[in-house]
Amino acid sequence: MTPDQIIAQLLSKRKIENVALFLKPPHPLTFSLLSLGFEKELNILFQKLQSCKDKNETVVVYTDYDADGITGGSILWETLHAVGFKVFPYVPHRQSEGYGFSVKGIDAVIEKYHPKLIISVDHGISAREQVKYASDKGISVIITDHHTKPKLLPTSAKAIIHCPLVSGSGLAYITALDIWHHFDAHNETLKQLFTTDFLALASLGTIADLVPLTGYSRSIAKYGLRAFSKATKPGIKELLAVSGLSHMEISTYHAGFALAPRINAVGRLSHAIEAVRMLCTKDAVKAKLLAQEAQAHNTTRQKMVDLAVEEAFIAIEKTAVPKLILQKKENWNEGIIGLISSKITERYQRPSIVMTKTEE
Repeated sequence: MTPDQIIAQLLSKRKIENVALFLKPPHPLTFSLLSLGFEKELNILFQKLQSCKDKNETVVVYTDYDADGITGGSILWETLHAVGFKVFPYVPHRQSEGYGFSVKGIDAVIEKYHPKLIISVDHGISAREQVKYASDKGISVIITDHHTKPKLLPTSAKAIIHCPLVSGSGLAYITALDIWHHFDAHNETLKQLFTTDFLALASLGTIADLVPLTGYSRSIAKYGLRAFSKATKPGIKELLAVSGLSHMEISTYHAGFALAPRINAVGRLSHAIEAVRMLCTKDAVKAKLLAQEAQAHNTTRQKMVDLAVEEAFIAIEKTAVPKLILQKKENWNEGIIGLISSKITERYQRPSIVMTKTEE
């Protein structure tokens, strides 16, 4: 068999029939929500955005606090800002607000920004009651999410852009592309960002979220990893520097196990909005400081996890290992209990639940 035949056979075993498309996927710059079947939703998005622009009303990009949400939220916020919107990013606090929309978070957004439109990134598909709460407050909500659909959708949302084919950051990238084309297609600065920094961030979020690297996601990962070498934003450069990756060819391993953990560490031990600031700032001095803080948080996170895992192992091995492992300790940081659980499951090959005590 020839090398090409071997590759074709291997890909066929993995249910990949179009070998040429898999090996040379289209560039993400050609993507649109239209090709994903969201013509109606995209028109609603444009209408709501145009209304906000005409009336000088505020838009909030309400994003998740993990690496996928942070990268996607950064892309969408900066795009809206670049095409002239009055827009602010909002990231919920992991400990006090939890994942996604919450009444507490929506109230905080209202008090601080008084928005007329909220666009979610990487969450919202399951937030039926919270979206209704925002709607009852006079706020239009548009959801962009890739997570599994629940039985009851948030019908109060003006539009739901739900696509499980891509990550949250991938969907944000495609949505931002359409916004750029619609509102300021001749903005050359944005065009450059969509082929470099934004694409690099979308690939980072895609890889960090462990979505299958096929179709749209494969394109984003393939071209996005290459884009790191062309990145111009100081935050990306400084993140690479503290990760020991400056001037290196970035791989999926680097994205998933070096860059993403540093972004995630900010949200685990501090407030993830600082990671957005790091990725979006134009100030090189500020970017360096924020990247150094991300590095410090990651080092602390590693030490905390190592200590907690050792404590858990000692406790577990005092008796026969149960089929379901339950561990709890009051001083374990809420931001790392998922990491502790994964380490326990990895070692003992059993499902595990890890708990800690919180203020609420």
